[in-house]
Amino acid sequence: MTGQRRESSCSESPTCETALNTIALAASLLFAHGQTTERTVVSAGRLGCARGATVRVLPHWDELIVELDGAPVSQIVPAKPRGVDMGRVLAVTAVIDQI
Repeated sequence: MTGQRRESSCSESPTCETALNTIALAASLLFAHGQTTERTVVSAGRLGCARGATVRVLPHWDELIVELDGAPVSQIVPAKPRGVDMGRVLAVTAVIDQI
């Protein structure tokens, strides 16, 4: 995962970066294991909302760009669909639902 700096400030940068890393990981797991693009974006948004952040996910075929409003960084994560493993999708979704 690589972070790209943007010009904005977040007073709680470590908290923002932790939230960004968590959301990026969840989104990449969903996307790589067969969740639809739309549901991946919605799930990432729900997780961001639970963490008190507005999330924007920009999906591409082999990567996701995840941004938090007010965060000084964004995440570009490799997320090439590898196949369908709905068990993993369900597990990640269940964790998001519990947060």
